[in-house]
Amino acid sequence: MKATLAWTGPKVELSDVSVRYAEAVALNKASLKVPHRTTIALIGASGCGKTTLLRAINRLHDLDESVRINGSVKLDGVEMLASGVDVYALRRRVGMIFPRPTVMPGTVADNAVFGMRAQGIRDRRELEDGCERALRRTLLWEYTIASGSMLKPADSLPIDLQQRLCIARALAVDPEVLLFDDPTFELDPIAAGGIEDIIARLRRDCTVLLATNDLQQAARLSDVTCYMAGGEIIEAGDTPVLFSRPANARTEDFLAGRAS
Repeated sequence: MKATLAWTGPKVELSDVSVRYAEAVALNKASLKVPHRTTIALIGASGCGKTTLLRAINRLHDLDESVRINGSVKLDGVEMLASGVDVYALRRRVGMIFPRPTVMPGTVADNAVFGMRAQGIRDRRELEDGCERALRRTLLWEYTIASGSMLKPADSLPIDLQQRLCIARALAVDPEVLLFDDPTFELDPIAAGGIEDIIARLRRDCTVLLATNDLQQAARLSDVTCYMAGGEIIEAGDTPVLFSRPANARTEDFLAGRAS
């Protein structure tokens, strides 16, 4: 699926993407260009289409037969909604982190290398190295060694560390794009700050899309912010500009708390 020539266009490009759940339109002709190694925050009230947009990028809507999607989603210029696309390969390139941690059965180590094993990797040294790299990138390595929790059940970790482990599991297969769907939703401010620190580090290596209900989080972490309402992208722009001088009155009303 990787392009054979160097691609200089957007890392991810959505063109007129619409998503319908039965008779309800959840996303309406959304278009967005995401440059390589750029962090884009999606803001807007709950139900505005943020999660729907993220799920469209790595085809998680395929799991629901009631969903219909139209338009174009390209990764490195290659159409991802085409029928012949290897969806599992796509999801290795485009990882997704959900609001609630979704650890797998098994140990912390099992979770960290879950994706590597799914790729058919069985070499013990390769798995160990991949596990260490992923846990170090999420600042979990030292904790698991010091606490002796590497071989303990993953669900025995505190919830914020479970979320870090989910990020590590995605990182172990070297994704190019990471989709974060309100990843600090269930966390206290200190734990949320730890997740934000990880996202800030990952911006150096990955393209990141972050759906968040925390406007301050969007301002801290993103290069570009998109305001969404009613399944549409109302405005997108450089984060400092959008927050200080929004071009659209609806965006201004939302930021000022005058609209949901």
